[in-house]
Amino acid sequence: MPLPRIPPVPAAISVIVPVFNESDNIAPMLREVAAAMKSVPASWELVFVDDASTDDTWARIAEARRSE
Repeated sequence: MPLPRIPPVPAAISVIVPVFNESDNIAPMLREVAAAMKSVPASWELVFVDDASTDDTWARIAEARRSE
């Protein structure tokens, strides 16, 4: 199911994370990256790239997106 479109916010830093069947690791990765980037003054974005996972990785990405 497509996520709602949100106007893009320019990011100075993009963290790109390819994932394949990593449903249990999406939320921890988001927390770790957010904690690491907390002290960085530049704007940033975290981009998960789902490589055709067969588990519920995409659902977890969508869930993380809704909870931000």
